[in-house]
Amino acid sequence: MRIAAVDLISNTCFPALAAGALGFLKAEGLDAHIELVTALEVRG
Repeated sequence: MRIAAVDLISNTCFPALAAGALGFLKAEGLDAHIELVTALEVRG
């Protein structure tokens, strides 16, 4: 699973970053990583 973050320094994305860094995502059985995605980037 990929979790998109529009920035890595705001209070909005911090909980996801902390959960990944502290191992909470893996502890819940999620194989996920946080990826920086610019707000204007289009994914296909």
